[in-house]
Amino acid sequence: MLNGDDLTALEKYLLGEKVSISDADLCRDGVTDVFDLIMLRKMIAAQGNEKSPLVINEVCASNKNSYLDKSGNSPDWIELYNNSENIIDISGFGLSDGNKNRYKFTFPENTVIKPLSYLLVLCDDTAIINDKEFHAEFKISSDETVYLTSPDGKDADILSIPESEADISYGRFSDGSDNLIFMTPTPNKTNADAEQAYTIEKPIFSHEAGFYDESFSLE
Repeated sequence: MLNGDDLTALEKYLLGEKVSISDADLCRDGVTDVFDLIMLRKMIAAQGNEKSPLVINEVCASNKNSYLDKSGNSPDWIELYNNSENIIDISGFGLSDGNKNRYKFTFPENTVIKPLSYLLVLCDDTAIINDKEFHAEFKISSDETVYLTSPDGKDADILSIPESEADISYGRFSDGSDNLIFMTPTPNKTNADAEQAYTIEKPIFSHEAGFYDESFSLE
């Protein structure tokens, strides 16, 4: 596992200083040399490719009947998922439907998601947090992007939402995976129980709308 001692030792090695073999010898061959630098590069690359266990798991951009809040309304919603065996503290994380302001909604202190569990955020232009019901002050539209951002400004997850029909959600099948599909909504429940849904794409015409002086073939 790469740690600060490894980095410090190899930095000193590059500068020609004496270093502790136990920290700098990543290859464990008894010497500190260029092969340890190659190992360092591989370890850094591997760490950079590690996936965040916190993901945007499912989004419903046109909710009519899939979920009702405590007031009986049917706001659009975003479901987060903790794809790990550890509790994740998401205090200070931002949620947004735009890249310019990543913190349109910010999770309050002591907000956690239990292992392999879900957290639902209702998107209805209100800023209400009560009885663990989170309301974000923005709505979701089809064909836009949802951003989850850590308190230090780094991307935790980003999900682009294609156009869809009412009460059809878009998300990961199964939970936390990279496989994205349209599905029957499963708010606060596993996506493994969802059925894949098919949406009708908008037709693309061979000519733009307007007035024409001559006839033509339209496809």
